[in-house]
Amino acid sequence: MKKIFSIITLASFLMLNFSSCFAKDVWVYKYPNGNSLYIVYESVVYGVRAGFYAYFRVKHVNSYGKIIKTEKWEMNRDEGDWWYGIEGVSRSRRVYDYDDATEVLNWLKEHESETQNTSRPYEKILR
Repeated sequence: MKKIFSIITLASFLMLNFSSCFAKDVWVYKYPNGNSLYIVYESVVYGVRAGFYAYFRVKHVNSYGKIIKTEKWEMNRDEGDWWYGIEGVSRSRRVYDYDDATEVLNWLKEHESETQNTSRPYEKILR
């Protein structure tokens, strides 16, 4: 009986934590309200002369480690300035007007040297 109870408890714990951040999610920014922003490491794709700098997924996580929402972002450089767009949002935003986006861009620049080529000559990914 104790074994069954232990197995059920472990299974419940794993199911409850399924929506939490995992090891490959990289913390990038903490908002004033205590929520955090993570980059999904495996989702980062850098463009090589392809019209975009990088696209990737981010997770917004509350202070208890639960995911609030995930979004797909794309960052570009245009006319000497950095811009980012969020999938489903019609207008782009200037990166340096937002602390979270600035930290994401800094992280992307810092890790760009860790990329590897893909089968597509205009894309590189993190591994």
